Amino acid sequence: FFFLTAKLQRMASSTDEKSAPDACSVTVRQPAVFVNHGAGPLPYLYHIGNKGSHAKFQFPDESQVKIIESCQLLGSLIQEYKPKALCVISAHWEAAQPTVLYSETPSRPLLFDYYGFPEESYKIQYSAPYDNALADQIVKLFKNAGHKQVVLEKQRGYDHGVFIPLSIAWPKADVPLVQIALRSVTADKTETARRNLELGAMLSKLRDEGVMIIGSGLSYHNMGGFMQPSSAKTSQVFDAWLVETVSKKPLNQSVLEMAQWHQAPNALQCHPREEHLLPLHVCLGSNMKLEQMQQLFAAYDKDAKSINIGDAKPIKVQVTKLIQGYAAASGFVFS
Repeated sequence: FFFLTAKLQRMASSTDEKSAPDACSVTVRQPAVFVNHGAGPLPYLYHIGNKGSHAKFQFPDESQVKIIESCQLLGSLIQEYKPKALCVISAHWEAAQPTVLYSETPSRPLLFDYYGFPEESYKIQYSAPYDNALADQIVKLFKNAGHKQVVLEKQRGYDHGVFIPLSIAWPKADVPLVQIALRSVTADKTETARRNLELGAMLSKLRDEGVMIIGSGLSYHNMGGFMQPSSAKTSQVFDAWLVETVSKKPLNQSVLEMAQWHQAPNALQCHPREEHLLPLHVCLGSNMKLEQMQQLFAAYDKDAKSINIGDAKPIKVQVTKLIQGYAAASGFVFS
């Protein structure tokens, strides 16, 4: 039997130290933040005062307010931690190979990847400076992890999973920004989850170097269920499992259970397709070294019953409760 002991320690140790307003020379470990970005441009429209209904959805005011508050929490974290750059992983961009948005201009255009919304939805601007040095560093991290083929995407713009929450959270748009793609959803849900957990582990080092990782998705995403009152109970069951798994269990156990997320109660009813949940996998994965994670998966595959999770305390996680339509949802901050 192959026993996995508690010696598989977390790379990320939480800290109570915060950077002082003028202490720019001191680098504190940046958080990884999973933010619920809402439906298309609706949170932004509500934020700027357009609360009217339109052809697609008419979400309750409470839902929009909670999403906006979640984005504003992200803004307060940017203010507090003063990251030198943001690395964003959005539910709206997937790729089979590790892929980095790359810019040959000072900033990237926006990709308005939604349809049928008011005119002002297509006039949003978010011209954060692009950090090619960080992009190069991420490419190097991917290659050092064994990925010889890393794609540099030079045509795509920032999708709404990037610019909608950031337009609310940090409208000054003065923090350099890089976007990378999720690893693509495949028929093998466990393998898809593992690849995105490992993606987070590959990025973990960046958090010690002044880069905040932002996973932008939705912890509930069933297009047919958003506006159905029956989705409240269904989503509450899955959301309770998600909060328990991510914030109240040892990291090794959290990673293993999130790799099997589809076996959770009501999981597939809340995520018929998991692309909006996977940014959370990336954020969670950024709390562990890649080598440790790969050892954990290898041990589980060899003999799941023999794994000793250990008695390590859960990592420090702040949970934010939301509602999306009628569905329960949660945001997470890993510090």
